[in-house]
Amino acid sequence: MNISYQAKTNRLAGIAALLVLFFNFSFTQVATAAADGEALFKGACGACHHPQDRVVGPALKGARDRWKKNSSEENFYKWIKNSGEVIASGDAYANKIYKDFNKSAMPPQAVTNEEIDAIFEYIEAWTPPVATAAAGPAEGTEKKEEGGSYMWVIILGVIFAIIAFSAGSVRRQLVNANREKAGKPELPDATYWQTWKAWAWRNKVVVSVFVLFFVFGGLADGWYRLKEVGVFENYKPEQPIAFSHKVHAGDNKIACQYCHSSVEKSKHAMIPSAMVCMNCHKAIKKGTNTGTEEIAKIYKAVGFDPETMSYTGKTEPIKWIKVHNLPDHVFFSHQQHIVAGKLECKQCHGLMENETVARVMPINELNAIEGNIKIEGRPTLTMGWCIDCHKQAEVKMEGSGYYDEMKKRLMNDKELYKKHLEDEKITVEEMGGWECAKCHY
Repeated sequence: MNISYQAKTNRLAGIAALLVLFFNFSFTQVATAAADGEALFKGACGACHHPQDRVVGPALKGARDRWKKNSSEENFYKWIKNSGEVIASGDAYANKIYKDFNKSAMPPQAVTNEEIDAIFEYIEAWTPPVATAAAGPAEGTEKKEEGGSYMWVIILGVIFAIIAFSAGSVRRQLVNANREKAGKPELPDATYWQTWKAWAWRNKVVVSVFVLFFVFGGLADGWYRLKEVGVFENYKPEQPIAFSHKVHAGDNKIACQYCHSSVEKSKHAMIPSAMVCMNCHKAIKKGTNTGTEEIAKIYKAVGFDPETMSYTGKTEPIKWIKVHNLPDHVFFSHQQHIVAGKLECKQCHGLMENETVARVMPINELNAIEGNIKIEGRPTLTMGWCIDCHKQAEVKMEGSGYYDEMKKRLMNDKELYKKHLEDEKITVEEMGGWECAKCHY
């Protein structure tokens, strides 16, 4: 009896285990199919199709049901594998799609029925991304309002001057009252200027000290103020299009060089043409944070009609605002720093994947980034900032043809090579990076 009960229990446990394994396998297969479908869609379909929007081709959500209703599921599979064959067969629905899309046939796709099923499982399960609140400025990026300390100095100075003149007038009246009481004539009338000159002459030493103090103090103040000319840390102008580096470089992992394509070939990184934007935004018509508002400005710039998916020929330039103007007497090359120097963009531009539009990164934020060369007390994009970087930056002698000749010379001068390696690295400064003509001409 106990044996029979035990056998039944074991049998039920075995069935339960098999059911668990079956459902687990089924759910795993569904999840795998969805993952495979996403990869297949992005690799084979994403350039011309979108799940719910018309791009080059029609929206794909519900496509299987439309084919079942207007033709057949068999033709649905055939259409994806070779649309030309279905069109040639005279299928009415296939020819309607062909005409609706300007007789532009979809190229044959090397996919199996199972892969098509995986693609459409992904498409039917696809939901629009949820818009997130636009990221606020990074900590420490908001420029604090500078206090009007100098204005208060001027106001207090005017108040003290009024008090001094009033006190002088009262004193003069008291002196005249005493002189009158003593039977002496009143002091002759004199202007404030005449009175001050007489006092200054009697107190030449005190006046000289004050004059020298203000002259040299003013010169020193002027010197430090001149050092701030052209220094615009945290400058972040409002741009005509609310572009987000966070969405593009951060969320979607687009490489900097995709848009700034000349950074490895030219002095300038360049602002990308709006046609570069159209590589993606011909298909992506709605932004994560701003919907269609900002993307519509790109369409207006290039003269693109998203309804007809065609160019109108009416273009309008985007008037971007420069964040920094390099002085005319300064030479700087992005190519040299990126290719020969092997610097990363974050060394000068910070973590743009966390930013919206570009801004001049403050030195304290650049120093806080892991892997960056730390520069103390030099505002970003100033000569001192560049000089200090050249003093610390190590030259990558290996793997760069730019330094082959310099390395050869060092190998022939062992003493100089040994001297350069006292700090265990060869810096840009030691390779001539402090020579004036390198940057000024």
